[in-house]
Amino acid sequence: MEPKIPIVFTGSGAAIEAMATLDSGSTISYLPLDLAEILGFDKNRADGITIAKGIGGEEKASQFFVNLKIARKNQSVRLNNMPVLVFMDPGVKYCIIGLEPFFKKFDVYFKMSDDRIEIRDRQ
Repeated sequence: MEPKIPIVFTGSGAAIEAMATLDSGSTISYLPLDLAEILGFDKNRADGITIAKGIGGEEKASQFFVNLKIARKNQSVRLNNMPVLVFMDPGVKYCIIGLEPFFKKFDVYFKMSDDRIEIRDRQ
């Protein structure tokens, strides 16, 4: 089982649902280029290319901000203006939700024996 959940990302009047991996070992969240472009990211106007380092190696990425919503049975959480790094290589398709700020705003419980994930707002 992978810790994946459906998330609705919004930005610039567009919304898209994607399966995202919850990764407490990642310091920031990441989006693939094609998804970010639907939300209004313009790779030709991308500011500050950085090198994203992870288990898969190094990738060029640029910062972007999105809103996210998770709505599941008995759970609904939102996070506005969340910073993400957008992978500049169109071949990289990872959608990762990392520590900043998601895991600092929400308590995440991995209930492996029940094959489910619970997310609660810390308030």
